[in-house]
Amino acid sequence: MSDEEKSMKMLPDEVLYLVHTTRIDPTSIEELKPSEMTKYKDQFPGVFFSLITKSNKNTEFIYPDGKNILIFSPELLLQHNWHVNLEDKQGYISEHNTYYPWNFTEILEKMKKQDEQDLMTMNEVVFHDPVSMKYLCRVIKRPTIDQKIAKIKKGIYGNYYLPDKRIKNNNPPDLSLKPFYCFPFEEIFDGVKSDDWKPSSKKFYNMMYKMCLKSPKKQIPNKKEIIKTLKRNAKKINKTRKNQKLDLLYNFNHK
Repeated sequence: MSDEEKSMKMLPDEVLYLVHTTRIDPTSIEELKPSEMTKYKDQFPGVFFSLITKSNKNTEFIYPDGKNILIFSPELLLQHNWHVNLEDKQGYISEHNTYYPWNFTEILEKMKKQDEQDLMTMNEVVFHDPVSMKYLCRVIKRPTIDQKIAKIKKGIYGNYYLPDKRIKNNNPPDLSLKPFYCFPFEEIFDGVKSDDWKPSSKKFYNMMYKMCLKSPKKQIPNKKEIIKTLKRNAKKINKTRKNQKLDLLYNFNHK
């Protein structure tokens, strides 16, 4: 099955836009660049956004590092080179937290349920390549503490400064870009885990092992050895990502 067949043909009505925050003056930026692939102690080597929908607009926690709130076109989600985590886990791909272009509607339904429970949430959409500023639609200055207090006194809460409608522009998505999914290093995550968090199964890691390596060994090693092998080969796999056997991941999601 091709990447095109695994991806969305059009955006669900629920989706409004993507948000990225920065301290830098956005007029000085040509593109948002992926973080470096270091020794796997930090995060997935990607560009991070928050997905804003009709249901989570007021409850989504917007990353606080940056006075500039950048609104990006949701048309970027029609590309193939991204994944989304229901909970912020530094972008790491995992069995129970990560969703892809082909099962995107599933995470939208889970977000609606979170909103029904009035939960403050923090998702993350991670793009695997630089994101051009041509997809930037609007810049909003983060409200000061005094401004927030003034709104609260008037009974206005949540992300009142974010637009209530879909924001996009006419720049088409780049459908030629390939994804990079061989980064299942959730054990490195050192943040707070939710009460219902559970680690990925050995079956998930076995599937990743077969998907990511060009010539995997016939004898599948244990989970620890799989992680060690994928870490050792991650940079090479990223550069040759077209060789990933994505059907294995797709079929795993649809078993």
